[in-house]
Amino acid sequence: MDVGDPTAALRRLARRHAGLVVAARLERKGCQFWLAGSTGPRALTPPVPLTTAVSTLRLD
Repeated sequence: MDVGDPTAALRRLARRHAGLVVAARLERKGCQFWLAGSTGPRALTPPVPLTTAVSTLRLD
């Protein structure tokens, strides 16, 4: 997977959490994946490089 393009990772994450809102915040210093819950957004990863986030969430 090309970790420079987060599309594939986001699709895998969305499939894993079907029916829930999944979001990503992408910045030069890194990215952060979020999951919307009943009590508000929940960070799935801290702000880290995209490759680290993909690996942490086992999306590769």
